[in-house]
Amino acid sequence: MAEARPEVAAAVAGLAADLREWLAWADDTGALEVPAFDAPPTAAPARVAHSRPQTAPGQAAGGFARSGPSPAVAGAPRPAQPGRARLAQAPARAPGAPDESLEQVRAELGECDRCPLHAGRRNIVFGVGSPVAELMLIGEGPGQHEDMTGEPFVGRSGQLLTRMLGAIGFERSAVYIANVVKCRPPGNRDPEPNEVARCSPFLHRQIQAIRPRVIMTLGRFAAQNIVGRDGTLGELRRQLHAYQQIPVVVSYHPSYLLRTPAAKRQAWEDLLKVRELLRGV
Repeated sequence: MAEARPEVAAAVAGLAADLREWLAWADDTGALEVPAFDAPPTAAPARVAHSRPQTAPGQAAGGFARSGPSPAVAGAPRPAQPGRARLAQAPARAPGAPDESLEQVRAELGECDRCPLHAGRRNIVFGVGSPVAELMLIGEGPGQHEDMTGEPFVGRSGQLLTRMLGAIGFERSAVYIANVVKCRPPGNRDPEPNEVARCSPFLHRQIQAIRPRVIMTLGRFAAQNIVGRDGTLGELRRQLHAYQQIPVVVSYHPSYLLRTPAAKRQAWEDLLKVRELLRGV
């Protein structure tokens, strides 16, 4: 019997690895369907490397493990609705200013009272994770558990997010996690435009300090504010976006996935997009 060609054997091995990861994800989260996979790159590593890349952020972004054509990078954003603050329109530092660390950003934030949200908070939820992370996750705002602990994405949503990251080879400590606003909105409502406007310069500076290779937004509100576009989450998911030349993958908030298990199939596809972008294929 003739031996399989090396490239065929490598492709089969890659597909088998993808299937094993999917089965672990499905078993852990209750996802109901198996997505179709394109053949992975023959030289792709088994896990994502976490070292700082040599290329500029956003360079060499390519193939996605998904069925159908790869999404195009989104073009010019639609004009923002009047009165709606957009992070993408709010650079916080002058061009050419020296790099600053997360510690410097946190020190300048201080015990913030720049918007009304400070009145009802227990803790500022600044962000957590690696200061040299290749992947940055951005949600909308702290909830009750986050307000109590001062850390983003804890409780059941945080546990699911940790498992999602593990499914593509990431420890939670290897990424950086933050929110559009750093204080809990009352009743977990969407933040108001003036609240986003006060917080957005600090998130912008966090992104500048970390220089991630990929940003993943979690939930509609975070997606709209990071990419500067209106639309439903389903519409925004269809395209690959960019923030300051950094690729942005739009996905569901873990709390939505807990309420809507059928959406976990789409969330898995989003995770595969992130993985392939980080592989730089």
